[in-house]
Amino acid sequence: MMAIDTLGTILRFNKAAESCFGRAAIDVIDQNVKILMPEEIAARHDTHLATYLRTKQKHVLVNLTRQRAVRKNGEEFPIEMIVRELVNDNVSTYLGFIRDLSSDSHLDEAMLLKDIFMESTGVAVLCTDVSGRVVLYSHAAEAIFGFTAAEVINNNCKMLMPPAVGDKYDAYLERYRNALGQRATLPLLE
Repeated sequence: MMAIDTLGTILRFNKAAESCFGRAAIDVIDQNVKILMPEEIAARHDTHLATYLRTKQKHVLVNLTRQRAVRKNGEEFPIEMIVRELVNDNVSTYLGFIRDLSSDSHLDEAMLLKDIFMESTGVAVLCTDVSGRVVLYSHAAEAIFGFTAAEVINNNCKMLMPPAVGDKYDAYLERYRNALGQRATLPLLE
């Protein structure tokens, strides 16, 4: 975990971040967070931060994203990141929670295959988590439902259902969650 201010200055850098980036906290605190990014990402960071401060639209603050980062030795590596805003006395601090994905090469391959499938198939693909929140939404689904991925991802999939079905969806999900880990046959949504 690391914390930055509204200018991108690193305020905190915990032991896990030290291990992930190969840098000691004392070497990065008071430095701009861009030192942890490849040049092409760092070049856009100030603009993204300024846009958020101006619009308060939480694209990065809402979604788990995959990015590339840079270790002290210059090695680029894949990370998974989510950022949360903490406001205290009207002062914003951004907490970055980062996971090193470099040992997950099989995961990278699976993600590439998923991306190829999602971009090239004519089949509508929609995946949710156990709470009903949409986590994957294909281009074909956009064409069928008339909503873009940006409008649907991280929202409950009930928004895509007729009210008569959507009204039953929460109860169905509750039965599903209760059955997880057990052998059970779940009734179809009717």
